[in-house]
Order: sequence, then structure tokens, then C-alpha cells
Amino acid sequence: MTGALLSPVGASAAGGEQIAPGSPAPESKIQGNLLTDVTMAPGAYFVQFAGEPTSRGGSLTAIKAERAQFQNDLQDAGVDVEVRHEFGALWNGVAVNVSESQLLKVAGSEVVEAVFPIGVIDAPEEPEAQTIDPELFTAITMTGSDVVQSELGFDGTGIRVGVIDTGIDIDHPDLGGSGTPGTTAFPSARVTKGYDFVGDDYNANPSTDAYSPTPVPDANPDDCQGHGTHVAGIVGADGVVTGVAPGVTFGAYRVFGCEGSTDADVMLRAMERSLHDRMDVVNMSIGSAFSAWEEYPTAQASDALAREGVVVVASIGNSGADGLYSAGAPGVGGDTIGVGSVDNIEFMANFFTDETGATVPYTIGTPAPEPPTEGTAELVAVAPPTDELSKGCAPYSEADAATIAGQWVLVQRGDCTFHQKAVNAQAAGAIGVVLYNNVAGMVNPSLSGTPEITIPLVAVSAADGQRLVTDALADGSTTITWSAEETSIPSPTGGLISSFSSFGTTADLQYKPDVSAPGGQIYSTYPLEIQAHATLSGTSMASPHVAGAAALMLQADPGLSVHDVKVRLQNSAEQLPLNLAPAAGLEVVHRQGAGMIKVDKSILADVVIEPSFLQLGQQVAGSST
Repeated sequence: MTGALLSPVGASAAGGEQIAPGSPAPESKIQGNLLTDVTMAPGAYFVQFAGEPTSRGGSLTAIKAERAQFQNDLQDAGVDVEVRHEFGALWNGVAVNVSESQLLKVAGSEVVEAVFPIGVIDAPEEPEAQTIDPELFTAITMTGSDVVQSELGFDGTGIRVGVIDTGIDIDHPDLGGSGTPGTTAFPSARVTKGYDFVGDDYNANPSTDAYSPTPVPDANPDDCQGHGTHVAGIVGADGVVTGVAPGVTFGAYRVFGCEGSTDADVMLRAMERSLHDRMDVVNMSIGSAFSAWEEYPTAQASDALAREGVVVVASIGNSGADGLYSAGAPGVGGDTIGVGSVDNIEFMANFFTDETGATVPYTIGTPAPEPPTEGTAELVAVAPPTDELSKGCAPYSEADAATIAGQWVLVQRGDCTFHQKAVNAQAAGAIGVVLYNNVAGMVNPSLSGTPEITIPLVAVSAADGQRLVTDALADGSTTITWSAEETSIPSPTGGLISSFSSFGTTADLQYKPDVSAPGGQIYSTYPLEIQAHATLSGTSMASPHVAGAAALMLQADPGLSVHDVKVRLQNSAEQLPLNLAPAAGLEVVHRQGAGMIKVDKSILADVVIEPSFLQLGQQVAGSST
């Protein structure tokens, strides 16, 4: 939006149209500053009306009257508006297409409370190309979900969980399907409700070549992207992998095409449909970073859904590297449970062995060729880790290229993109790259970009990489032996807040997230047409852990309110050490919330402490009472 739309309140609207005395100036109604660093849908806006939605006591008659008056006001003002969708259950207003030059006249209608740009929500990323042991790994043990299933006897049976995402693969046998693509009828045994709001080709991102913003709805919410199936598996898979609550049934609300982005108004439609379908819990592993205002329509709608008795759980975002206030809607809603991510304590990894026979686990950079699964390779290095040349961010000199040509080269993480490091190594004649970390933990390198990467890249830990560099510099090279096997290894950052997990607070300085759950290196279901199971990381994977936990709690005690679920999860959460320096103290509250959930303790607790968190605001020096 342009600066003119955010100018101070003036005395008249565009074109000299006078504003009635006592009326809010149209400029003050335009909320362009609620979204920061978010792509906007071209010419698309939420228009919020003054009346309450039906979930807050508003009448359908009054809502329809406001819509009619809005149309009449625009007709009188000569404004051409296309209504994309009307809302009234969780939020009262309309989504419209209108030129930016007409916004002041739109805001001039007496029934208009506020105007918001419709944000474009990026599709979740594809998984890295790796396989893992067939279970939800150690993640469900971190939250006590395994104890609830095996010792307390609860699995979520009878609880309906809505998944607003890319759909669910209804054929997946772990999710109640036949196991053969295209043969399971919808609704199925496990996916009993749902709707595809957009169709396969939908893509709301105007900056892509595949831009296709016109929805083509379908009754069957089958997943062709993957993310929603992965999320559903974490909530409640029951087969090769076991989710948090394997007895739940699902509502699948598809808001993404096979690739690309969606619009915020599509998200709002899905929320209203989940209310209509009587979901007990709704998971939204979706959001826009920095849209951290509770006033934004999707945050308002998620709170309204919670007030209707639905436990609403949403990922807080994956923009931790961008610092404070990077949390996003709808996870910032006051009654919504916003979830941060914790790294899994173990994961499976491919490995090679070094000259001593020691196992060196690695992850695989994509898109790029796969590394070998047998044979040997020579690793070379051009500089020790303390030298900037070790990072490979600049084209290699002729002398260094002579060392690298025909060999695998060791490159340190830092200062430039993984793609740039691979490009430089490729140009120097390397046949592969071993990238070693510069901090604790493992990374899944993304090599997307131009030119295409035509050599494999694998990533190892900082300790393994530095040892290999020392050996290579001492002897000119060091030999490794590839293996087709995998190994289970402890994660160096296991049990800590994931580096990508977004910080709060919200834009109006309220604490978020509310709690955290495992989201780093999580193995779950994936569409059969792509691969049956996959590993993903993100707060998208943490949120369904909490949604599944809520299902277990509601089965254990059907009388729990939305507020009760949130309070009990926060009361029993485990506080986590600081990500950057675990020995230094606790992680900040606006990154971990109350801490990592412990659902067994939430169910067994016979004492509840309220309020479950305190918002003290700005404090003077010293203690507060």
C-alpha cells in the first residue's frame, strides 16, 4: 500500500468528498500497517463492517442489512467493487476486489469499520530428500503422548480435528485409506469432513509464473502437495507411524493448490466451514510472519472460533532469524494457542565413515543430485575454519581450483547462501561438497537458484567437519567411505527451541507463543504419489502435536473448555534452556511461551493455577506484586 493511504487523518476524502461531522475519517479506517513484509493480493481487501458477527451475538438480519447498505453506498459513490466472499459467522465483513485508488470511498461507507489488505500466505516448503525410521520417532515421547496412549488409555477417539492446510491424502493407509492412490472414496473412515476451496492449479502469489488466483473448488480435499498430510499424520496417524492421537477423525480443509500460495480470505472461509462441520479442534500450520496484530481478520476469526468452543491451534511462524515481532496471524490471536517449535531429541541420518571408521552422519542438500551410497571419495580443503576462504563465498583462485578439481571439497557454513557455495565449488571443478556447520546442530541445505546445482552436497556437524578439515589439510586429502545405511543419532540441539521458531511479542506487546512442542526433524505421513513418509521441520510440525494433545485431553475430560485446555497445557509445560547457551539459563518467554507441553501431566493434574500467564506490561526497576 502507498504512503498516501497511511497519511494522517484529513478533513476530506479523495476527490473532495466531504466527511460527515463526527464520522471516522476514511483514512483512519485503512489498516495497511497491520501487515509488514507480507505479499499482498493485488487489488484485494477485507472490508470489516461495524456490526458483530453471529458468533458474538450479531443477527443475520443486521449483517445482511449492512451488506446491502455497503453496496448502496458504493453505488452512490460510483465505486466498482467485486465481492469475492461474504463472511458473518466468525468475522463480519466481505472480501473484495477494488482498485487502490477507490479505497477511501470504500472506507467512507458508514457501515465500514476497517479495511485490511488481503495477505498472500506462502505454501509450506517441500521436505528434504531423505528417509527415516518408520515411526514418529522420539517426538511423541518428548510430550508424554506415548504415556497417555499406553498407560492412560486415551487415543483421541470421538474427537474431530480439523486440518486447514493443503488437504489430506485420503488414500494413505496410516490415515484410514486403502493404500492405493485414487481408490478411497471421500468421506473416508478417518477423513469424515472437508472441502477443497481452491483446486489443484490455484496459486495466489502474483510474483510467480504459475500465478492462478481464481479458485476452482472441489468437494474432495485430497492432498497433492504434502504438507497437510504430514500435519495430519502428526495429529493422528495410525499405521506405519503413530501420531499423538491415533483415534481421532479428521476434517480436511484444503486452502492450497498443488504448489504456490493462498490468500487470507480463503483461510477465513475454511475457518467458517470448520465451525459448520462441528470440529472440536482446528489446526492451522499456516501463517504470515510479522502480521502480528490481533485485529487482522484471520486472527479475529480464529479467536471467534475459539469462543464458539473449538480449540484453535496455530503455528507461530518460522522467522526466528528475523528477530522480535516475527510471530504471525492467526497464531497471534488472543484465544488461539500459538505454538513454537522444539528440536527432536534424535533423528535418523545417512552417513559415511572417515579413515578411522568413525560414523559421520549427514543431511542432503536439495535440489541437487543424490550423493553416492557406496565406494570412496577424497575430501580436500582450501583453508582452516578460522579463514574466510573456508566459507567458499567467492570464486576460487586458480591455485585453489587446481586442488578442488575432481574432488569433494569441504566448505564451512556462513556469510553467503548454500546455493552460492555450491555454485563456486561446481565452477572450480568439484564433484561434490561436504558442508560443515558453524554452530551446533544439523542443517537441511536448500540449493534452489540459478544456475542449477549439478553436483551433490551433503551437510555434516561442525565437530565432524572441523575434524575432516584438519585431516585433509595435514595430508592433502582425506578418504571417506559412503554407505547406503542410516544411523540414529542424538540431535545436538534436541530439546531446545528450534533456531527457526519465531519470536513474539505480538505487535501490541502481548506474549506469544503460548506453548511449544516438537517441530524440528519430524517424520510423518506424506502423499503416496510422492513418497509414503517424509521428514519435515517447522512450527508447522509443532502445532499438530498440540492439536493432538488437545484431542487426548478432550477425550479424557469432555467437560474441558477451550480456556481449560490452554491453561492446563501451560501449567504443566516444561521450561526449556536458552537455545544459544543452554547453561546460561532459560529460553525467553516470548519464544518458548510456557515451555514444551507435557500432555500426560496436563491430564493427570489435580491442581490448576490461574491465570496461566501474566502480562505485567512495562515495569519500573525492582520487583512487582
